[in-house]
Amino acid sequence: MIEYKTNLTEILPKIKAKLAGEEKLIEILNMYDNSAFTKERSEVFLSLRKKEIDTITTIIDKALKDPAMSLSDVKNAVENECIFKGKYGSAFVLKLLPSQDIAQRFLDSRGTWSEQKAWFINNIRKVVKIGREKRTYENFVDINKEEEGKSQCFLIRLEEIAADQNDDFQVQLYDTGRQIEGNFRAPDKPPNPECPKDQLGSDRMKIVSQRMENSHVSGQEVLLEAVTEEGDLTETSVFVPNEDSFVVKGLRPFTQFRVRTRYVVHDGHSFSDVTEYLDDCFTKPHLPLLH
Repeated sequence: MIEYKTNLTEILPKIKAKLAGEEKLIEILNMYDNSAFTKERSEVFLSLRKKEIDTITTIIDKALKDPAMSLSDVKNAVENECIFKGKYGSAFVLKLLPSQDIAQRFLDSRGTWSEQKAWFINNIRKVVKIGREKRTYENFVDINKEEEGKSQCFLIRLEEIAADQNDDFQVQLYDTGRQIEGNFRAPDKPPNPECPKDQLGSDRMKIVSQRMENSHVSGQEVLLEAVTEEGDLTETSVFVPNEDSFVVKGLRPFTQFRVRTRYVVHDGHSFSDVTEYLDDCFTKPHLPLLH
């Protein structure tokens, strides 16, 4: 474009002074018509880039405001530092970047510009779906970033659009730098637990929950708060299988417990949200042995 303007600036005064013929101007105009920078062609290319930028900005806006979350792409080193220095990691992978050679292909081509439209162009339904999935991931981050003493990191990673545009996002899980899941779906929290009164013992209680049919869930964690005579709450946790009910043993007799549960992902990599408290679980008095 700069070369084109320079040629025009040089040739127009010469034509006016009859030092060059109009065929030189026609030659320059033809060269522009056959270049990569015709107005219509450039507008098509730039409008697609603008939609990409607008979509990226909309999708990652909240993530950039959360200090627990980092933005990564194929060219920065944030990801390596996050994934390999933390014990546990997760990444929301969003495939919406154009190919890295898109600008060069535009410059090298002539005539009408066309490219395969990205999945988010004029597809509001899919954009809404991805937005919903991203919010699910953000909720997952909010739940797990509060785990004290846990070395973990959370990423949003931008990648090139896949050839199969149905493959538009993934959630990946990492453990000590090794990917353990490539298509993770965060589980919802369990239903509020129950403790059947006819199945309580002096040092144990049966808790009814719900098995999660999700291959990523390896069990449940039961959080118990023993209510003492002074009204203090002492919380303990017990890991149990991913079943509809289970028995928690080794409890203090004749004690009121507040009980809540949550799903465990990959043996403690991460967790679902936790249920509301069930307040009225009591173990029975300890009965002395009769001689």
